[in-house]
Amino acid sequence: MTFSNTLNSDATVTPRTLTLAAGSGNITFSEAVGNAAPLSIFTIKSAGTVIANKTIAAASFNFTGNTLTLNNVLNTSGGVTITNSGLFTTAADGDITATGGFSQTGVGSNQLAGDITTTNNSISFATPIVLTGDIALASGNGAMTFSNTLNSDATATPRKLTLTAGNENITFSEAVGNAAPLVALTIQ
Repeated sequence: MTFSNTLNSDATVTPRTLTLAAGSGNITFSEAVGNAAPLSIFTIKSAGTVIANKTIAAASFNFTGNTLTLNNVLNTSGGVTITNSGLFTTAADGDITATGGFSQTGVGSNQLAGDITTTNNSISFATPIVLTGDIALASGNGAMTFSNTLNSDATATPRKLTLTAGNENITFSEAVGNAAPLVALTIQ
């Protein structure tokens, strides 16, 4: 599936639900999704490779598939769930605002250069994270859980990670920086 132009609801007062199922096929969004009139629930049920090159705006975003690449902003007034069997990637411009929380599960790993922000809701990652840029994760007063390793992309390019969880807990279940150290880990 290829979306070469914008994709919107018909009006901001009538956000629409969109569900895509591509099996093992690829999905490409060349232009913005929901920028003029946000979607309601945006679900990708199955896909090989999904690439979003421009902004996505929806009430919630749910991905189940192989690989997902966010090259631009993902804004939701609800939650974001990522269930990836391959690589989940955010570019430096791929910041995620998930007011209702962010959850990554599945067996695929993660390469992050974009920030993630929630509003008093949790941020959780089940699988290994490699930082490809300096990032900040902020959950207001939401817990953060890192169930696997967290590293820079190489020892020659150590990355900064800033975590803000208010009064909530931050849990690292595995090593941080053991394969490629961070230059700074700031918890505030």
